[in-house]
Amino acid sequence: MKTAEQVTEPVRWFKAVVGLSYPTNPNIIRRLVAGEDIPVEERGMKDVKPGEVVNDVPAVSQGWLLESNAIVAVNGPEDADEANGPEDADEVIDDG
Repeated sequence: MKTAEQVTEPVRWFKAVVGLSYPTNPNIIRRLVAGEDIPVEERGMKDVKPGEVVNDVPAVSQGWLLESNAIVAVNGPEDADEANGPEDADEVIDDG
């Protein structure tokens, strides 16, 4: 697991292969990484649909999401059509 200091790594673009739900507020992410229990309704979760390209996936989650094929790295929104993931994209991953 990454430390709270590693949460603010360089921005990367990703295409969601499955539906995702994650917090985007850096302060909330730091508190969660530190082990604080924050109610889901206070986390400001963002919902992402399969195929959507985003640049705000928490750095602390990028590694395991890539390894589990939940996201694929792309150069930016213009490259989204070239990035393919598993065909089975009905699953939703909640990372918060």
